[in-house]
Amino acid sequence: MLTVSYPGDRLEVGGSRPGESLVRAGMTLVELMVVVGIILLLAALIIPRIQPNVEQARIREAARSVSVFLNAARVNAIESGRPVGVAFQRLAAQGDACSVAFQIELPPPYAGESLDARLRPALGQGTIVCQVSVGAIDDGLIRPGDRVQLNFQGPWYQIAPLVSSTDPGPNPDSNKDGYLDFGAGTDNNADGFYDNLVLVLIPPSFGVAALPWPSVPNFGPAVPFRVERQASLDSALTGFGGGLIRSAVPPLRLPENVVVDLGGSGFGSGTQFANTLAALQPDPPVFLLFSPIGMVEQLGYGPAGSYVRQSVTEPIFLLIGRWDRMPTSPGGASAAEDGLLNWQDGQNLWIAISPQTGLVTVADVAMDQTLPSGMRIPSSLDVSRRFAREAQIAKGGR
Repeated sequence: MLTVSYPGDRLEVGGSRPGESLVRAGMTLVELMVVVGIILLLAALIIPRIQPNVEQARIREAARSVSVFLNAARVNAIESGRPVGVAFQRLAAQGDACSVAFQIELPPPYAGESLDARLRPALGQGTIVCQVSVGAIDDGLIRPGDRVQLNFQGPWYQIAPLVSSTDPGPNPDSNKDGYLDFGAGTDNNADGFYDNLVLVLIPPSFGVAALPWPSVPNFGPAVPFRVERQASLDSALTGFGGGLIRSAVPPLRLPENVVVDLGGSGFGSGTQFANTLAALQPDPPVFLLFSPIGMVEQLGYGPAGSYVRQSVTEPIFLLIGRWDRMPTSPGGASAAEDGLLNWQDGQNLWIAISPQTGLVTVADVAMDQTLPSGMRIPSSLDVSRRFAREAQIAKGGR
């Protein structure tokens, strides 16, 4: 039985042994303050020890995500049979930093605007010259450097470059936008082919054997064609243009405070991906394309006015680091308390890609120098990449 007493009496609970009583006691303000103080003291001791582990976990998660994203693009290229890659978008606030990456791909080959689109051989002086059927190609779709295959078989021929900005020669570019224009074409003799516009093609190897049709007599009939457009990016503001489109694959977003440090990234021993317009606006994205056989087919980087698209034979290095270790000014120290850059931080990671095989590896920053404070750092960018380079060699990705 429960018996409740009035204030001042003891509280007795039925079922207890005779003579026993339960007295409720509260916590005083002083005791509460002591407990809170102990909690704060423990937090002050533990949090600084936990924080580096949390940051390192973010770095490793970001490196794993980028590695998986690159491998997924490589697999998509192999499965689809056409180039697929990854573009690293620069941040507007810091052109050397990237926190978002997109999967990109070349569109399917272009075979003209109609089923009866044709190219017809024409007279040329030691070159392959083609007349274009009326309405076969729209303006702004193909440009010098794109590749053409005739009759859907055989070798690929490259569209010849313009002769000059003032004399484009037979390849038409009336508005000087870099793309071939056919809107001004005329067909005076009503034979279904433009009279004033032709394409000049460069064969993969010179000589009669490389010609897609007999040289005599009459050069052969008109044939269908398909064009493989080359990779390009127009600018950081308008996104992807030219021959590249964004894939439907969702973009990769890195964890908070983690970036791909493009300023320390590049191939070989260089920093080719560093932003060149830091004081004005970010360069276009850096991209790499995997070929249908899994190798790195092409890299793209540089300012919009002179964007570089090239193949490389040396390993490609991407630096995964922290936002606060990005330089506050071009060539300067970072915003971190110790002023170290991302390539000097042993907690950061390198991603290395072999151009020949497409192999992606992740490695720690290599260190060979000890500061007066006892912190170990690499003495140079090349030393910092040493483990990543060794990992590529060990796994056959040289």
